[in-house]
Amino acid sequence: MSKLKTNQDDGRLGEIQLELGARAPIQVGTCFTNAYVAMLVVIVLIMLALCLDIYSSKQKSKRQQSKIKALHTKLRIDKNIIKADERKLQTAVDNLLGKDLELYETIRANERVELIMAEKKLILKSGLSFKVDVGRNVVRADFENDVKAIQVLADAAEILKLFPSAVLMIEGHTSTPVEDLDTFWNEVAYARAERVKTELVFLGVEEYRMMAIGLPGPLGSNQDKVVITFVDM
Repeated sequence: MSKLKTNQDDGRLGEIQLELGARAPIQVGTCFTNAYVAMLVVIVLIMLALCLDIYSSKQKSKRQQSKIKALHTKLRIDKNIIKADERKLQTAVDNLLGKDLELYETIRANERVELIMAEKKLILKSGLSFKVDVGRNVVRADFENDVKAIQVLADAAEILKLFPSAVLMIEGHTSTPVEDLDTFWNEVAYARAERVKTELVFLGVEEYRMMAIGLPGPLGSNQDKVVITFVDM
């Protein structure tokens, strides 16, 4: 009986040791494994995020380089177009003969307008100035001196009639700080361009050849004036 009891006790002790031995490693191993997997997942996610960021940066850099190349190409094309148009305008002036050439030289001597070949612009110089409505009550495009303004525009009209195939853009400008640009000054700039266009039509320049546009403040010359640009010859 004593031997049997001893065997039972030994068996029970063995079971307890086996149970303890089995449980402890599993719990410790499970915690370690879970922590390791979590850390591994975090590392993988960080690496993926870094890879995506590097890829995104490379793609952005490629797009920027592509834009720069496109702008350089466009700039070269624009320069070639400008040079070609400049040659067209210069050729048109060089082809003036007889009375047309005499009229052109007379208008140049008046110094009320100036034809700038490189910019393809007809500058309306002395005399064409506008009143400024500081109160901003109503959009106006009144000349400070109507007589002088008409003299300037008459010379401009004669120049433009010498080149009957030219397409023109009438640009209205204002002296407006960039922080003050709003609808009012856009309308003022456009009104000035329209006023000059109306006067040129009255003086014999075909309306269909001219487009009016308002370029207030730094969008234009930031001066109170109107400039005529040769868009096409």
